[in-house]
Amino acid sequence: MSVGLAVVTGVAGIGFLLIPGELAYAPDDAGMWAPLYAMNRHVVLTYNLLPSLHVAMSTFTLTACSTRAGAPGKCVLLGWATAIAAATLLTHQHHVADVIAGLLLAWAAFRFVYLRMCGQTASCNAAEAHL
Repeated sequence: MSVGLAVVTGVAGIGFLLIPGELAYAPDDAGMWAPLYAMNRHVVLTYNLLPSLHVAMSTFTLTACSTRAGAPGKCVLLGWATAIAAATLLTHQHHVADVIAGLLLAWAAFRFVYLRMCGQTASCNAAEAHL
């Protein structure tokens, strides 16, 4: 799974360089959370929006974990990934295009990195049967 996450990070880094983006949202009044948001804005880089690493890394990881989960576990993991993607939009950290690009990046890394690497070991063969 670490190789897949490294690929996600590398591809996203290239995306940040080729498609630098800035939030279209004005900073909201965060009330009592304002100091935390101010610290976040200070730490977060300006142009790292497309694709959303929040979405790409969490979706990739949760999808990989779901290969070993039963139906109830898959539903919980899908709900968790959906909540993370929604949170990035609702907190105005990303735009819809960033989230979609993050989902596509996670799918590609899972499909072309994780499943291919799992194909080399007997313990991951069950993962391939799910797709």
